[in-house]
Parts: sequence; C-alpha cells; structure tokens
Amino acid sequence: MKPNISTHRPPPPPQRDQSGFRWMSIVWGVLAIPLSFIALMSLMMFDAPGSENSLLTQILFLSIFTAPIIFLVSCIGAGSFD
Repeated sequence: MKPNISTHRPPPPPQRDQSGFRWMSIVWGVLAIPLSFIALMSLMMFDAPGSENSLLTQILFLSIFTAPIIFLVSCIGAGSFD
C-alpha cells in the first residue's frame, strides 16, 4: 500500500507590477539621446588655455560624458529591453 502523499503545491508568489520601472526606463532612454549630443559638445570645454589642467573641468567633462552611458546601462538593468 502506497503512503498518501499530498500533491498540494503552494501558490506562486504574486507578480510585481513593473510598469513604473518600464516607464522610467523609457524616459531615461529618451534622455540619453540629447545627452549624447551634449556629451560630444563637452569636448569644447578644453578650448581655453590651461583648462586641460583644471580638475574641475575634468570632473565636469567626465560627468557629462558618462551620463548617456549610465542612462543606457540603467535601462538595460531595469529590463526594459526584454
């Protein structure tokens, strides 16, 4: 005689609504397009004599130049391109 084994499974966990993440990712992705053009123009910050040695100018350049990359990485990380 076989033992009585219950085949009852627990209910699956509730699905989280990710529509907010999806919209936020779309907005960030759209913002990456104009910021990429601004990042290309940020190369002109080094036109003034001596500006290539300024730490503030270099930090500003890196923050502007990496913004579109950070936006796109966050969109991919949020899963909006599934």
